[in-house]
Amino acid sequence: MIVTLAQAANDDAAAAAGTQWWPGALVPIGVVVAALIAGYFGGRNARKTPHEKLAALADIYDKLGKRPDTFPTQFETLEAAIAHEVENIEKLRKAAEQGRIAYIEERFRLAFSADGALGSVLGAVVPAALATLLAVAVNAFLS
Repeated sequence: MIVTLAQAANDDAAAAAGTQWWPGALVPIGVVVAALIAGYFGGRNARKTPHEKLAALADIYDKLGKRPDTFPTQFETLEAAIAHEVENIEKLRKAAEQGRIAYIEERFRLAFSADGALGSVLGAVVPAALATLLAVAVNAFLS
């Protein structure tokens, strides 16, 4: 009887020790999720639409176009940037003609392309997430 009670107490202690790690992980996971959400909306609000970018580039082009001999390399770079934005607008227009889902997919593709803000969001969140997970793992191991 005493052995049975001792084994039951040992099993209860092992079960309790096995489930104690997750309450400590909820707060760091919540922080990481909140950071991802804030980073997504912050990047989305900071990004300009292709039309706004094109308008700004066209304004610079008009000012620079009055003297193209003074800035020949910048003039070529500006023309390439304008062509890129016109291409993005055309992609969005074609996607809108195909339907709402195609348009949303194209917006995401353009938003998370190489010149998008995904890198800045991941660069801010991934190190913090890894450090948090490491801290939780060490805390669980030492407990």
